[in-house]
Amino acid sequence: MTIKHTTPAETGAGLLDDVRDTVARWARLDQDDAGAVALWVAATHAPECWAHAPRLLVNAERGGWRSKLMGALAGLVHKPMTTATAAPLAVLRAVDARGGLDDPPTLLVHDWPPQWRRMELWALLGGGFHREAHTLTYDAAEGTVRRLSNYAMAAIFGPVPDYVTDQGVTVTLRATAPAGYRPRNRPGWHVLTDLHHRLNAWTDDQHLRLMTAIPVSPVTDRDADVWAPLLTVADTAGGHWPTTARALATAHAAKEDRR
Repeated sequence: MTIKHTTPAETGAGLLDDVRDTVARWARLDQDDAGAVALWVAATHAPECWAHAPRLLVNAERGGWRSKLMGALAGLVHKPMTTATAAPLAVLRAVDARGGLDDPPTLLVHDWPPQWRRMELWALLGGGFHREAHTLTYDAAEGTVRRLSNYAMAAIFGPVPDYVTDQGVTVTLRATAPAGYRPRNRPGWHVLTDLHHRLNAWTDDQHLRLMTAIPVSPVTDRDADVWAPLLTVADTAGGHWPTTARALATAHAAKEDRR
């Protein structure tokens, strides 16, 4: 299998178009939601550049292709770490051990059952939105206190508390195909691997710009924190993406205001 890596001749806009179209085909998303997912996926490849780690919140109607989107994300995001059931301390230690603040994994949280929807877990996810979020743990064997980072990007499938909703971009998996959707065979796993490598290479190449950019945001307050990484990715990619991302941010903020 030949892996295509990004080159200076490949634009970020074209790369994001490829991610959007692949996600739309893989999980039967409409173009707006697939565009938001593409921006979020790209942002996971540069977590050290952001002050906040926006959550991707996935609502799925009965019959929606949640497992297919989970599979696509597992192939696309940076350092995926999937969990369906977990103890809070186990998640915390795993995030810290797999890179901590400098290079954290991307959490893919798949429908925690009711017995796992405990305040400690939601506090962990809520706190991990902030770059400087840490949790203190006590090691009884050594008699020491450890300071562990819980900063990490996260995609969460299923219901979440309101304060986590405020930290994320919400997309919906419909039970029926969106208007204009044309049934086609889903791309093979090698396509996700190809895109993953290209995203890694592109974000590495654009690292300084991603790290220092201050995007002009059409939204304010917490929405501005959520969308800042996605707008930065869009501005760096160029093409139609700066306009597209701002339209998505404005529509998302308006939807949340009506909620």
